[in-house]
Parts: sequence; C-alpha cells; structure tokens
Amino acid sequence: MLRVASQVSDNLFQMSLDYLVEPCRREAIRTEAEEQVLFLFTGARVLQALGGE
Repeated sequence: MLRVASQVSDNLFQMSLDYLVEPCRREAIRTEAEEQVLFLFTGARVLQALGGE
C-alpha cells in the first residue's frame, strides 16, 4: 500500500498543476483524480488478496 500511496501522491501533485492552470477543466481533472485513486487502491487490494505484493 505504501507504493500505491506514493504513486497516488505523485499523480495528484501533477494533476494539481493542471487544476491550477486550466480552471475550465477543474471538474474533469477532479473526477479523473478520484477515479485514479480508486483504481490504484482497488487494484492493489485485489493483488494483495491474490497473494501478490
């Protein structure tokens, strides 16, 4: 989970720059960020349950 948290942090930092520079896309950027967080943590949890890392 620590690896996923690091990846999420990096992605959200990059997306925050887009959020600040592109105000007209803020809703889309926020939605994309939420989806990425859910996908990454869900995927990590599934892999963990299957005996992966």
